[in-house]
Amino acid sequence: FFLKFYNPDKPLNFNEDQHKERPWVIYGISLFFFICALWSKTAVCTLPAVILLIYWWKQNCIRKKIFLMMIPYFTLSFGFAILTIQLESVNVGAIGPEWEFSFLDRFLIAGRGLWFYIGKLAWPNPIIFIYPRWIVNDSIWWQYIYPITFLFLIFILWYLRKNIGKGPLTAILFFAGSLFPVLGFFNVYFHRYSFVADHFQYIACIGIIVMFASGVNKLMSEKKSQTAFILLAGLLIVLGNLTWNQIPIYKDSFSLWNDTIRKNPAAWIAHNNLGVLLEEKGMVSEAITHYKTAIKLNPGYDKIYSNIGNALFALGKTEEAISYHKIAIKLKPNFARSHINLGNVLLAI
Repeated sequence: FFLKFYNPDKPLNFNEDQHKERPWVIYGISLFFFICALWSKTAVCTLPAVILLIYWWKQNCIRKKIFLMMIPYFTLSFGFAILTIQLESVNVGAIGPEWEFSFLDRFLIAGRGLWFYIGKLAWPNPIIFIYPRWIVNDSIWWQYIYPITFLFLIFILWYLRKNIGKGPLTAILFFAGSLFPVLGFFNVYFHRYSFVADHFQYIACIGIIVMFASGVNKLMSEKKSQTAFILLAGLLIVLGNLTWNQIPIYKDSFSLWNDTIRKNPAAWIAHNNLGVLLEEKGMVSEAITHYKTAIKLNPGYDKIYSNIGNALFALGKTEEAISYHKIAIKLKPNFARSHINLGNVLLAI
């Protein structure tokens, strides 16, 4: 709304005359919709920076008037960002050893994550609900390759901006900036399972896709090549086929966790969640097998011990159940459910 409502029937135009004629009612509407978007998903908190990036791309500078108009947007973004950080750490639980990284570690995570997302856009196979969580070690030299090469890419695009235009640089900055909140510089609860997730780049991937589409369009318009058209049609067919094959995975939770384990056997939360589903179906022994696998993969997660304790209790193995419930309480003494589970077992003796 902020950009488009200058004239909804024409392409974006950044002439000074339009800035003078900007209706404040439309500005208010754009601000209202931005607030709605923030309440829906705080991932859009990067929008103010994106708007300034687009102005810089189109005008070579950011006028003071535009920057002042963006202050309410930045204020809202900052407030909702702080709220999200607070919710992630306090309410959701993104705090503890699994998030204790130095700034250098987080720098390495971010660099690798950026290339991961670009790689998935270039070759979206396999698609995994929970990708492997890589080990971060700032003493391993090759882990520095990811952030350094990405920064070098930005430098090259900046250096060549007068020859190739600022579009590619804008696209990459949009991509990286939109991903910034989930790159590891802030604690994200999902990072206990994996540092990356496909849904993190739903907005960010627009930058890469637009850059790719622009290149294809230029190739087709200049050479009027049937080959380019055939290649593009082939790409759509391949992507459509991959999408079609992905659909059955989300039929239900059972198929989702089975597929996750098949593609990423080290996904301990998938083993735990599949165990819960199996236990609900009465397949207690099979559930225990997955619980034990989850414990081997992540011996510090208290809820797995509670789950296996309940499963063992269902099989009448009370002594074993008690030992697992005690471990769960030791790992997280303030989790009431673990105490209740142990109490139920003791009550039944």
